[in-house]
Amino acid sequence: MLSFIQEVWGEDNMLEYYAAWAWKPRDSGWLVPQSVSISEGPSPHWLATYSRYWQDEDWWRAFVRRGKVHSHDPFYGGTDSLHLGMHSGPPVSDSSGESVYARTTQPRHVLLVVGSVDHWLADLIELGKQLPSLPDRSWQVDVFDRQVGYLGRYRQSRETGLWFTGRHSVHMWGQP
Repeated sequence: MLSFIQEVWGEDNMLEYYAAWAWKPRDSGWLVPQSVSISEGPSPHWLATYSRYWQDEDWWRAFVRRGKVHSHDPFYGGTDSLHLGMHSGPPVSDSSGESVYARTTQPRHVLLVVGSVDHWLADLIELGKQLPSLPDRSWQVDVFDRQVGYLGRYRQSRETGLWFTGRHSVHMWGQP
């Protein structure tokens, strides 16, 4: 797996820029106010001292020496360089009212077609309220968005009440 990641994303040391982004001190980075002037470059000592996970000052020294190579790398590429912030908000909680669903010939199986990817989870939750409860199994719902396409097969956990895809044991890893 790591060799695949290296082959696809390893060019120009991009994995190191990603690692630096993941390890950087909390609430710091390019264009983020902090006690160290990032415009002059972060101090390797400061990065190693306040890093969340990687305190190897020699590694940070070599990384900082390399500097900004690309305009949009994960470390220097802005306050949301990986564009993850726009996806970190809460999902839309209102159903779109545009979704349609149909039961299939397979037992416990439903197809859900949603009109907007922004509302897909709310539409799935709304559908779950309408489905009759099953005594010993969960419904399997294949979700499609009209514009994006297939979003996955979801089930509702009997333990958490949340919708998930994949193995239930993996879903439970993220639960308190």
